[in-house]
Amino acid sequence: MSSSPLFDTLRVLQWNAGGLSQSKRAELLLTLCEKDIDVFTIMEANLTTEKLKYYSFKGYSLYVLEKSRQAASGILIGVKRELTTDFRIIKAMGADNVKSEVEHGCLDIWCPF
Repeated sequence: MSSSPLFDTLRVLQWNAGGLSQSKRAELLLTLCEKDIDVFTIMEANLTTEKLKYYSFKGYSLYVLEKSRQAASGILIGVKRELTTDFRIIKAMGADNVKSEVEHGCLDIWCPF
């Protein structure tokens, strides 16, 4: 018995949004649906973990590297739930007891081709 893979391609979207307003979120949702995007990264999303609860994307697991300064910063990552993922902060730079200015995240995705 032959089974077909869930994915034959992996579609990735990267967007420097300069802040993720509700209107930009609506535009993003439309693009995710129309283009059948599997993984997206939104640069300068200006989100914190606390604010993430207001930004659901049906069918996607969401991860965030929080904004670290007043100007546009932070990264929102979305991965289709059908994909197996592991996300973790691998390096936070900064002095002890001082909030990091730069964080590095690692996202592993397993896609059954």
